[in-house]
Amino acid sequence: MGSENPARRPGKSGRGLVFLEAKFLEDGRTSPKICQKIWVWLVSDQGKKTVFFSQISPTLLGNAANSSTYGGWAVLAPGVYTVAQLWCEGSVTFPGQFARFAVQAGQVLNLGCLVIEYRLGPLTLFEPRRDSGEWRVEDLSPRALASLSEEAPVAFSKATKRYMTPVRLVSRPKTQQ
Repeated sequence: MGSENPARRPGKSGRGLVFLEAKFLEDGRTSPKICQKIWVWLVSDQGKKTVFFSQISPTLLGNAANSSTYGGWAVLAPGVYTVAQLWCEGSVTFPGQFARFAVQAGQVLNLGCLVIEYRLGPLTLFEPRRDSGEWRVEDLSPRALASLSEEAPVAFSKATKRYMTPVRLVSRPKTQQ
């Protein structure tokens, strides 16, 4: 992201800087679903939307490439934000409210990893599909720690752990059409 990367100079713009990761565990699996990209939509309490990548994983024969990056960052105006949607590019979209956090001007925060465990219901002709899922926030994965430390070494080293708070509302994953 070059020398203009705002994550390399936190607090200079009257905004805050947040780091987070998202991952998906499908049908009881323990290893994360491989997504080409994981997109994260944040919405402020004032309605401003911010979209960024939490993962970029080129794949080769169904495996993530060594050039994959994990974890993402966003520069945000001070306020309260909700993780409002997640998308595993080419696969599953998760609309809903998953977690909330607040950021102040000049803050650099490690918001943790949002883990979505989900099970897609069977497709039927006469009834809507019954999908289910749960989510939690945990520590960043070792891969995210390594990626973020490489991408934004100064800023990430100053990040304070202040994890997102999960929101317990029902959300249903939607497959691509």
